[in-house]
Amino acid sequence: MVNRYMKKLPVIIAVAIIAILGFYFLKTDKSEPKTTITPTSNIPTPTKILSPSPTVSSNTPKDINLDVPFSSQAPFGDWSEPYQNACEETSALMVSKYYNKEPLTRDIAKQAILSVVDWENKTFGYYEDTTSAETARVLKEYFGFKRVDVIYDISIEDIKAQILAGRPVILPLAGQLLNNPNFTAPGPIYHMLVVKGITKNGAFITNDDGTKNGHNYIYPADVLYNAIHDAPRGGQSINSSELLQARKAMIVVYPN
Repeated sequence: MVNRYMKKLPVIIAVAIIAILGFYFLKTDKSEPKTTITPTSNIPTPTKILSPSPTVSSNTPKDINLDVPFSSQAPFGDWSEPYQNACEETSALMVSKYYNKEPLTRDIAKQAILSVVDWENKTFGYYEDTTSAETARVLKEYFGFKRVDVIYDISIEDIKAQILAGRPVILPLAGQLLNNPNFTAPGPIYHMLVVKGITKNGAFITNDDGTKNGHNYIYPADVLYNAIHDAPRGGQSINSSELLQARKAMIVVYPN
């Protein structure tokens, strides 16, 4: 009996070893995919794919628009003199109110325009069609700004640089080149307005005091730039052909 059992012992041992090895390999096959096929640390979740962080679009270009208050040069729609020729005075007034953080109502604008015109008549002997240099004097001597620069032979990028620095720019213009549909045709020969912003497409945002619809009025950059021409002299009638020969200029005011 013992001999018969001893003869079967190797067989029993072999069967036991095969069973143990089979169980081991079966268990290993079921566990390995969890660690080698699906490394979850390298797979983005659906939330990251469908809902990117807000910082992804933080560099998207946006409009730059300085908060310069607006007034038409004819605050109550009266286009008789002196309002008909008060674009320079109104442009200076808007920039002054911007730096002083003061409101600009129609009543305030009307009284200020009349006051500046009176000062110009006493100082220059006229108020019509003041040059960039004369308008800079108004800003210094009447409005009290210590630094006002008149910069000549400018580029589009020169204007944009001032806006990006937070400084609105006053431009002298051959008004009829603007082709503003709000002007009474054919538009003013000589004109001034305030540039206060840049759109994400590179156009200029203005306060065009030559129309009641001039708040945040947008001009393509090339249209506005081509119209820039300083008055060759102040207080005298200027014809279009001589104005178009005049230099490009801009007036830049610095806060006190």
